[in-house]
Amino acid sequence: MQDQSLVKILLVEDDEDDYMIIKDYLSDTFLSYEITWAINFESFITHINQTSFDLVITDYILGFTSGIEVLKKVKEANPYTPVIILTGNGNNNIDIEAMKLGASDYLVKGSFNATSIERAVRYAIERANSAKITKENEIYQNTINKIVSTDRIVRMIAHEVKNPLTNILLCAEQMKEFLPDNEEFISYIEIVERNSNRINQLIVNLMDSTRFGDMKLKELNLIDVIKETLKLVEDRLNLKSVKVIEDYSHQIIWLPLDSEKLKIALINIIINAIEAIKENDSPIININIEKLPHLVSIKIKDNGTGIPDEIKDKIFEPFCTSKVKGSGLGLSSAQNIILWHKGKIEVNSEPNVGTEFTITFLT
Repeated sequence: MQDQSLVKILLVEDDEDDYMIIKDYLSDTFLSYEITWAINFESFITHINQTSFDLVITDYILGFTSGIEVLKKVKEANPYTPVIILTGNGNNNIDIEAMKLGASDYLVKGSFNATSIERAVRYAIERANSAKITKENEIYQNTINKIVSTDRIVRMIAHEVKNPLTNILLCAEQMKEFLPDNEEFISYIEIVERNSNRINQLIVNLMDSTRFGDMKLKELNLIDVIKETLKLVEDRLNLKSVKVIEDYSHQIIWLPLDSEKLKIALINIIINAIEAIKENDSPIININIEKLPHLVSIKIKDNGTGIPDEIKDKIFEPFCTSKVKGSGLGLSSAQNIILWHKGKIEVNSEPNVGTEFTITFLT
């Protein structure tokens, strides 16, 4: 929920009398709520597509459609939004069908009061929040396991490649000493050295992109870390005349952070934003930080070219890049750092409009 003290309820009910009864019941509870009334299925569709709700309460019979269709649409919009279905008579088949499709509760009109509807609302929201947290923890753990597995593979490959690579470089150095006056021969040896060093640096970068398990966390002011990061990229910003708009809900936000590693993650994101911005009249990067009761969000948004659709779902994978000279390790590294901080990073992008990265930390 956006505000832990406020429950945003969408009530789908085509009978005004029933709407008023349910509204009166809710007003007799200890809930702090905001209710939106959808008088029919079409009105419901408009509301669910435009607004985020904490709970949907729907009548089972809605003209030519049913509360089951409402339930399906809600779950399509957000699988974690709880739905309570109301009906005018007890029907065990409806109850079973609703629960199978993910309804949180089923209440018979005339058989509940303010106390029972308050309990149903609280339990529905608590169960939905628990399910969401469980799923997010599962995704987080799977991602961490994937990173650990990737790190293990990377180190094995690095060991197998770096040893022969070292021998190649040593041999190249010796060969240059044997024929110091043969310029053509020396030029070939230098090509071998340059490319060997390039491979070696690529391996080092790949290892660095997965080596973030050893976090040194300290209680730091996130805003200070952000401002220090912006100073580090100041020259790049000035080079493209990029304006940075900072919007912080608080000037002091304490979090357990590894300052240096978080700066690496933020720099990678900001540099990607800078490089995505065209040479236009108003290149802008917006940085918004909001502190809510149980989380802190960092949003970094640019008005650049956006991320191509074909790589949007792979953007955090190693070597995934649309840049001609990019290594494709920057965002992979950034994601790993955020995950090791027990946070998450998401991206939303639209071609020729811009990209927004959202980093979230639980508090």
